[in-house]
Amino acid sequence: MFKRGDIVWGKIKTYPWWPAIVLNPKDCGRDKVGRNKFWIFWFGDHKITQVKCNEVLDFQKHFEEKCVPKIGKALKSAICEVLTILAARYNIKNSDPSSLFDWARKGFKKKLCRPSDNSKSLELPDIVKNALKKKAFQRKEDNDDEIVNALDDVSKGKTSLEDICVMCFKLDNSVVMPHPFFVGGVCQDCRPFISEITKTPKGQMNDICILCCQGGNLVYCCNSFCMRF
Repeated sequence: MFKRGDIVWGKIKTYPWWPAIVLNPKDCGRDKVGRNKFWIFWFGDHKITQVKCNEVLDFQKHFEEKCVPKIGKALKSAICEVLTILAARYNIKNSDPSSLFDWARKGFKKKLCRPSDNSKSLELPDIVKNALKKKAFQRKEDNDDEIVNALDDVSKGKTSLEDICVMCFKLDNSVVMPHPFFVGGVCQDCRPFISEITKTPKGQMNDICILCCQGGNLVYCCNSFCMRF
């Protein structure tokens, strides 16, 4: 069973096998992971998704099989990110991409520096932690008072849903755009989350709430013919 920090190959539908790293749910602002699934961070585009256990393979064991001679630039760049991380774990310094690919094809010949207890998770590399921080995947704390006050103003006719951000309900945040799926506005602070949800493939939209763009217990539309998901 893979654990946090393990480098893997992941597969989604028609896309090729792609290098990724296993995350804990809280690394990406989620409460939990689906049964027989992993949260993984994809190298290259730095997105996160849930994948099934049978769609994840050990990166090093399957390197020769998945890293075919003719690969696209995007995949090669993603693999380079992984090899740089693995080189650091193996205490290999100052190696150019070509040398790292040769080292990988020879079976990663060097002792891996990892916790003495193999059950322990590995620390996430800086490139992953920085990307998660940049995309603001940290869990946002709900402010119940702000939500109640905002909805109270709407119910009393003091304001409208279009004039408040329905993602954070902070009354002092000015609306900069309408929410793409619901009646209501989106403030500048929440706008980056909207750009993430609109880029999410349809098959993965049920992993996050399309109102606030956070993880958690999701409530789906009661219309059985709804094609949103």
